[in-house]
Amino acid sequence: MRRLKLYLDTSVLGGLFDIEDINRVNTAKSLISAVRNNNYEGFVSFLTIEEISKAPQEIMNQLKDIIKDAQLQVLEESEDCMELANAYIKSGAIPLKYRDDARHIAIGVYHDIDFIVSWNYKHMVNIHVERLINSVNLKMGYGSIEIISPEEVIDYGEMEV
Repeated sequence: MRRLKLYLDTSVLGGLFDIEDINRVNTAKSLISAVRNNNYEGFVSFLTIEEISKAPQEIMNQLKDIIKDAQLQVLEESEDCMELANAYIKSGAIPLKYRDDARHIAIGVYHDIDFIVSWNYKHMVNIHVERLINSVNLKMGYGSIEIISPEEVIDYGEMEV
């Protein structure tokens, strides 16, 4: 059976170091553990690496170790990804000021990822944004994407029917 592919944006990795919300830390740890245990295929991008390089040195080093230890695959950003991100901005799905959010989504869509996982509820994990994103994807010949929170992933498949 094929494992689901998860693209973890920077907010998920940052959740490992949230000093105000222990639940966020535990959720991020559970998600990384699920990837490490091969329940999911985990992905980040060079954009993610670029963003974590702005963190304090100690945190940056720990995050890079976590990416390596969990065997998160690092995705490249192509010209097609940039074109897709620009289309998200032009459509109004993502504000220009938050271009990197559009880039994260475009990278995931371009690489045929199943879910974008984020704690960014304003510009990413949002039903209205997801609808606009998927409208652009359809117009540009890409598949749809689901943008979900880490809590949705760690509970995924654990419900009794």
